[in-house]
Amino acid sequence: MVGAFEAWLLGYAGTKITDRILSTFRNNQLIKDLHSAIENWAKDLPPNISLASSYALFPSNHSYNDLTERNSLNIIRNKLHDSTIPEREDWVKALIEQWQFVKKNVSNPQDFFLTEEHEALKHLRKLSESLDHVCAKHEGLFKATAIKLLREIATTTGVEADNLKHVINNIMCDIRSRSLTLAEDKLDVLTRIESLDIDVRNILAALSIKISLTKATAPSDKKLLIELSKNSAISSEIRDAVTSILLDLESRNQPQIARERYSDLPRKTPYIEEAFFEFIATHDEIKNKFEGSRKYDLSEQELIGLTRGAFEIMTLG
Repeated sequence: MVGAFEAWLLGYAGTKITDRILSTFRNNQLIKDLHSAIENWAKDLPPNISLASSYALFPSNHSYNDLTERNSLNIIRNKLHDSTIPEREDWVKALIEQWQFVKKNVSNPQDFFLTEEHEALKHLRKLSESLDHVCAKHEGLFKATAIKLLREIATTTGVEADNLKHVINNIMCDIRSRSLTLAEDKLDVLTRIESLDIDVRNILAALSIKISLTKATAPSDKKLLIELSKNSAISSEIRDAVTSILLDLESRNQPQIARERYSDLPRKTPYIEEAFFEFIATHDEIKNKFEGSRKYDLSEQELIGLTRGAFEIMTLG
């Protein structure tokens, strides 16, 4: 039986992907350590906002399958499903979301749910810090799990271009964090599958080009990237990822063409913006974007692109 915390964190069994995630993480030391961190946190709460048990934060008589109003929890689950360690702020947002849920839906809630939200948030930040430390201790599990799950998903459901979005996001995240060996290991798992269609193989080849670019080698298959970026048979998000790789490639030797391509794009998605600000934008464009934006609305990808672009310009003087 899945406990309330596991159900909140991972979802109930019932779908193939959730069953595989549960079989991997459930009863693992990671889950036990997360449980311990929550229990220790609950014991340290001030008497006036105490919890009789950490289970009060994750009541078992409520469903955790409906994510309609659980955007922050959904982010955590997606990262775990992709075998990616959640960020500390992910935990903060998901936990305050859960606090609000309990406060609204549980009759006679315990004292912790009767305090002001800003006070609860202060303590939930401490819990988030502990959960973040626990996940960091188990980084090796996430790396091993990522490769294992990719293999299982591939052999169980097959890999088609339409369902490759999460895999691409996962590998691009590895590249972004410069975990290039891990990204290469995942690509190796996927490229060994014999039944891949041509679109999938080309997408994986595009990801391999991105790794080569990040390693500062010189891949030359621009034609492949152009064809993929125009392929209406694959999803727009995948095409955006491929186009961002194309912008990276062109910025190296054809910066004006890269700029013109960016200007002509009808959609400026996070993948596109990350590539533009990291590889193409001028100092003034980076400055104006940062100063003219509500910084809390910038995506992680945009922030990384802005930061790396600014650093590159400063380095070049």
